[in-house]
Amino acid sequence: MVFGYGGAFPYKGNGEGVDSDGFLTSIGIRVNFSINDVATVHISAGKPLMRGEDEEGGGRINFTLQAAF
Repeated sequence: MVFGYGGAFPYKGNGEGVDSDGFLTSIGIRVNFSINDVATVHISAGKPLMRGEDEEGGGRINFTLQAAF
């Protein structure tokens, strides 16, 4: 199990400067486990803590299953 906290400034391009309006900070958790050395499962969830005015939605959940055959 992994807990995370991070922040990022976007690349705006066109010579525009980077400022606090584009800053994103979020938290997340990830769980990885194996099933009998045949499959690996990754589940992660994240939630933004600060969003710009034009952003929609909330958290995200991702699920990955990798199997050997």
